[in-house]
Amino acid sequence: MFRFSLALLLLATAALAQPPKELTKDAPPGAKEPPPITVELRKFTASAAPAPVPALKYELLPRLRERVPGNAALAYHRAYLLRPTWPRDATEGQKLQEKLISWEETPIDKLPVDEVKKYLAGHALSFRALEDAVRLDRCDWELNLTLSVANIDMLLPEVQTYRELTRFLRMRLRVELAENDFAAAVRTAQTMLRLGRDVG
Repeated sequence: MFRFSLALLLLATAALAQPPKELTKDAPPGAKEPPPITVELRKFTASAAPAPVPALKYELLPRLRERVPGNAALAYHRAYLLRPTWPRDATEGQKLQEKLISWEETPIDKLPVDEVKKYLAGHALSFRALEDAVRLDRCDWELNLTLSVANIDMLLPEVQTYRELTRFLRMRLRVELAENDFAAAVRTAQTMLRLGRDVG
């Protein structure tokens, strides 16, 4: 595949090196010909990366051997109850929202890590409940008898609560990446993916 791509690249380069026929055909008599186009070719060899050791070092979900009996749905609800409350004052709430958005949009290498960590410290209990939840062996929302098209709008506020939890998990993930703490970042990503799968 690599050799085929390289051959196509060389053919395209050779085609560009040819002067357009229209320009040479319409050139006025006695006009100087344009200087020839030179193409620099470089030869290199690419080899496949070795297999990681150990294999599957980073997994997308918590490992099965780490699972313990329990219902993750209850723990997710507990994590939401343990989150810090949003400011009651509308002005303070707007200021906090603007600050959170600025942190979310700031490149990781320019993130004010200390300031974000100070804010996320208030979410420590919520994060701990989430980390416990994603290591439970099942998730039963107990909606089999109530879920229908007629009452789907009743479930949207509940789903929104888990989107809010994921927002702050993503913020913690950005801090961990900014600090090059990749092991912690992997655990946070696992928590987010398991929560997303269960809610989905």
